[in-house]
Amino acid sequence: MKFICEKVLLESAIAPLSRVVSTKATLPILENILVEVVSEGVRFAATDLEIGMKTQVPAKVEESGTVTIPARVFFEVVSHLNEGLVEVQMDGETNMVQLKGEGFQYKFNILSADGYPVLPETPKETKISVNQDAFKKALRDVLFSASSPREDNLIFTGVLLRLEKDNLTLVALDGHRLGKRIMKVSQGELNRSVIVPAKALNEVVKILKDTSDPVEIYFGDHQVVFKFDETIFFTRLLEGQFPQFELIIPEKSETVLKVEKEVFLQALRRASILAQDRESPRLIKMSLNGSQLVITANTQDLGQAYEEIPVEVESVGEKSDITIGFNARYLIDALNALEDEKVRFEFGQVKSPGVLRPESGGNDAIYVVMPIRPLGEVVSAEPKKEGRPLAAAGRSN
Repeated sequence: MKFICEKVLLESAIAPLSRVVSTKATLPILENILVEVVSEGVRFAATDLEIGMKTQVPAKVEESGTVTIPARVFFEVVSHLNEGLVEVQMDGETNMVQLKGEGFQYKFNILSADGYPVLPETPKETKISVNQDAFKKALRDVLFSASSPREDNLIFTGVLLRLEKDNLTLVALDGHRLGKRIMKVSQGELNRSVIVPAKALNEVVKILKDTSDPVEIYFGDHQVVFKFDETIFFTRLLEGQFPQFELIIPEKSETVLKVEKEVFLQALRRASILAQDRESPRLIKMSLNGSQLVITANTQDLGQAYEEIPVEVESVGEKSDITIGFNARYLIDALNALEDEKVRFEFGQVKSPGVLRPESGGNDAIYVVMPIRPLGEVVSAEPKKEGRPLAAAGRSN
């Protein structure tokens, strides 16, 4: 096996692969990157058996062959090389792979490719096609609402992708907040819902490009595959039923305000500096005073914050003098995801969720944040029906 490749191409290929490789692999070979040298160029692959990726780069091929190379040292060495050509060759005498170039030479221990898992082939049928930059943006706009890894409910660590004709809905929630985006896609009459691990989609965001070129998404029974350029990324799906998120989103809120997004965002950022209470971290309180939204924060032994920002009042509930507490970070994350210069901020009574959406309204982008009660109790965003948890009432994806 021998090939010569530009350093920048080699690095761009193995960088995302090195993130796919498991650092706690039960099988030593899963800590390696599969390198297959063929006449068309060099193919690379990596998997941790849950997610995986394959890609290909052009190269001057002098001898074909297949090996597996330790991912961590392979990437770290290549990433620190100067620009230029890199020669990669199998050393038959030492059974090692050698990297050579102007002024450097490195050798890595390898493992045979015989025991490497068989990875999925390129799907024969493309289910949907979307612009890479648009899909990347939509993913970013909901991923922060997914839960961090938790054992009690893995479904919350995933993102719902629901396909209905030419609409792709993306939803994530973690019990305290919800993010939802809808985007247009090119496809037939397919209706399908899958739950994709947020961990996998975070990697997809990193490897997608800021281009209008398409990414093809194939929905399988147990996995979803993303294909673009010379890259294929696949992940297993989460098994289970996604909560009926529609029950979380209020049909109508008592108080509806329009506010300059940047003004709101900066006020929250400043006030949150003083929101460092141990029992209720990042707790800020809000109340409406005429055409002013009052934002306060108070941490004993630290200090107090008070902000007034102008708002346009569309509607006000009967109890307009209520004060509602929110986690400032959740509101800041949602505002950062909204693109409009003005946003709608909707809320009701003390236990009612706050809703952020573009000024124009609609359902294409919605963020729901559950309030924090005065004693630090966070109201759960897990939907309920007739007073029972949704698990008892029935869930559907």
